[in-house]
This record gives sequence, structure tokens and C-alpha cells, in this order.
Amino acid sequence: MNQFCLNIIADKKIRRQLHLVERIYASQYPISLEEIANEFDISVRTLERDILEIGTIDKDFIIQHRSVGYEIESYSLIDDLLSEISEQSPLFIIIQNIFEEIFLDVNEWADELFISSSALTRYLNGFKKILKDFDLTLSYYPVKIEGSEVNIRYFFFYFFYSTNDISEKYRPGQELFDIFEKNYNYFIENTHIEGYIQHRSLLYWIMVMNKRLEQGHHVVISEEIKEKQRQSLTYEYIAKLAHEIITTVRLSNITEDEVAFMDMLLLDNYIYKEGVAGPIEERLYPFLTKELHALVNEFFCRC
Repeated sequence: MNQFCLNIIADKKIRRQLHLVERIYASQYPISLEEIANEFDISVRTLERDILEIGTIDKDFIIQHRSVGYEIESYSLIDDLLSEISEQSPLFIIIQNIFEEIFLDVNEWADELFISSSALTRYLNGFKKILKDFDLTLSYYPVKIEGSEVNIRYFFFYFFYSTNDISEKYRPGQELFDIFEKNYNYFIENTHIEGYIQHRSLLYWIMVMNKRLEQGHHVVISEEIKEKQRQSLTYEYIAKLAHEIITTVRLSNITEDEVAFMDMLLLDNYIYKEGVAGPIEERLYPFLTKELHALVNEFFCRC
């Protein structure tokens, strides 16, 4: 599990249980709780309680050999188990609800999650520090992420993309993949561009964009950046395909700013060749070379 996910999982018990499962999973032989306790610098009794709680999720998942130790039998289900444990994290639940625009204040969330307001406030203070890296803030009454639309979209993209192996609920579905594949094939056939893009990354971006636009949130992009995007070889095709990629709003609600944003995402997810600006890349973006990194960094890091 990556560090970003662990930072989101503020509850120490949940983090410990994840480490416990991963440690048993990584062992090539049945491992005793005494050995794990020494590694984790924690009591065997605490780990025994964790095993019991994990057993309520799947009683057959961790098998005990009484005289030897513990091992995992159902390896194919480990992702499901990690998902079940992780999604008990208060912050996971709150972030997913914020994405759906379900807003409760600290006291209401504390009642909903059966934890104290002081404990939840402590978790939220940690989350606030994470959001600072995205140039975002957190309000508590109600609990809500605030900042520019570009940064909010980037946070949700990064959150769901990073927790892909944990949360099945917010993975791009087959319907979205089919729409993407159809339009990607059209794009390649009509532009004659020989290149590759990061499909998985773009699918998560499209998922987030559709949700945010459905909720009435729009990006605002400067005229200078839009003018540069209009010069790209891909812009006119993105403008034509926007209404098929964005399925949650009418075509009239897809602004030029949103088209430029989608084209910018393509630039950011295009797999560039060594040296960045080969013949294909120069056709894609005439202003590429030295301006590329400055433009992308400024837009995605400072907007």
C-alpha cells in the first residue's frame, strides 16, 4: 500500500491491521504473533484482538497453525480484505461522501462514525495537512474541501487513482471504458498520431470530471492558456468528442474552458519519447519543447 493511502488512513488500529495482513501475506512460512509483535513493537494480546476483528470480515482468511503460526490461505481474496479493512477508516468514508456532495459537520460525522468529536477532529487536522499539498483547505462546519476547481479535481483524481487497489466502488466502470476506447480509436484514426497515452489515468480523470460537472462545478482557465491549447493538433478533435466523453451534462454546459482542460489532460497523459519533443510531439503541440514543463507545472500545480 502506498504512503498516500496510509496517510489518509489516520486510525492507528486500521493501519496496524493492514500491516498485520500484509506481513502475514509476505511471509513464506506460517509466522507467529510473537515474531510480528517484536517487529511491530506491540503486544501479542493487541495482535490477537486484531486477528479476531479481521476474522469478522472473513473467518477463513487467516488460518492458524496452533504450534507454528499464522498464514493466509485465500490469496486471491487479499485485495478484498484490504479493501474491507481500509474502508473502515473515517477519512475514507468522509472523502467519498464529500465527493458525492454529502456534507455533515464534525459532530454529525462523529455520531455517524461512532467516534468522539475530539478523535475525529484530530483525524481531520491530519487530513488538512494533506490537503495543503494540493493547495486546498478544509472547513469543519460542514466538513468540506475548498479551493480552486482544478485543485479539487486533482485531489479527487489522485485519491481515487491512488486507492485503486483498495476501493472498488470508485473505479471507472466498463461503460466508461467503452466510451473512452471508442473515442480514443476515433482520435488515433483521424489524427494519424502514432503514440500512447496513460489510459488508466485518463479514465480516472474522466470519471472525476463527469461527477464534478454533473454537480455544477466548472474550471476557469486563462485566455492565454486557452489560446495555446487551440494551437495543438488535438484540440479540434477533443472539442468534437467532448460531448461523448462528458456524459453527465448537456453539450451547452461543456464550456471552452472544459475543452481546454481536457486537451491539457491529454498533454499531461501522453507518453513522450526520450527528449520530449520528437516529430510527433512537435505536431501535437507546436509550443512544446522548453515551454512544456513550465506550462504543465504551472497549470496543475498552481491553479
